[in-house]
Amino acid sequence: MAETHRCKPKNVSSTLKYSGEKSTVCQITVSNVSDIENCTWAARLDDEFKATSVRVVVASPVEGATIEAPPHISVGKVGPVQCKIEGGRPAPFISMEVKGLSKAEIVNSTQTQTPDKKGIYQTLQVRN
Repeated sequence: MAETHRCKPKNVSSTLKYSGEKSTVCQITVSNVSDIENCTWAARLDDEFKATSVRVVVASPVEGATIEAPPHISVGKVGPVQCKIEGGRPAPFISMEVKGLSKAEIVNSTQTQTPDKKGIYQTLQVRN
């Protein structure tokens, strides 16, 4: 079950600012965003029983990528090629393609994306 936390930044005015232009619009602008804001935000008016929620994803850049393959593959054998992406939020989309070969067959392709505690992904794509 998800935990509910109250928004209690040290200086509310440096983080949340009312930016609505009509009295009927409840709009805020969030600035100085950090990883702590990567969560589900919810709000309700005093007379509402159920809060309206929205998932906020604070983007995090990809830190690096590597491609690994065996130096030699025998004719007729399967050789794995791995593309490993470190970092990224939301989970990055990756694809691999083969160029410059007269015949290349991809027998198996898997992609695993594993988030850490902060929701930063490690993506591994393997093609055989």
